[in-house]
Amino acid sequence: MAHPETIKINMRDWNDAGAVSSQTIAAGDGYMEFTPGDTGTYRMCGLGHTDSSAYFADIEYAFFMGGSGDLYIYESGTDRGYNGVYAASDRLKVAVEGGVVKYYRNGSLVYTSTVTPQYPLQVDTSLNTVNSYLGNVVITNSSLGNVNWLVTDQLGTPRMVFDQTGSCEAA
Repeated sequence: MAHPETIKINMRDWNDAGAVSSQTIAAGDGYMEFTPGDTGTYRMCGLGHTDSSAYFADIEYAFFMGGSGDLYIYESGTDRGYNGVYAASDRLKVAVEGGVVKYYRNGSLVYTSTVTPQYPLQVDTSLNTVNSYLGNVVITNSSLGNVNWLVTDQLGTPRMVFDQTGSCEAA
């Protein structure tokens, strides 16, 4: 299937503004996700290891949202491929899962990176069009460890412990 439009970014023409998060994924698994908000501006959003500038090549793992509603993956300024069109209301997510970076659109995997992440990672953006914005941006470190639920009897005595999978462990 051919791209409906091949967008080549002339680095000399990319005039940037950008923002980064103060919260990071320090190690392990985690993700950032956002809503594009519109389909008529040029911008990138994803995870970056450092923030040396607002320039798009500074973002290690990014969704590139083209001004025609086209969606691409870019890693450190390198085009990794066209991923169809996106809607303003889509939820786009860049996640680190078991040391592998994965890209999702509305919960469906669209690309798996072959580049190993370097920590810490933060939300990193590059906005090329005036009035560009991104909505509902979140970042979370999902390496919370094991979560267990303690079930007690009517007197408060522990009787059962369930793990994340619902398996019962001895109390």
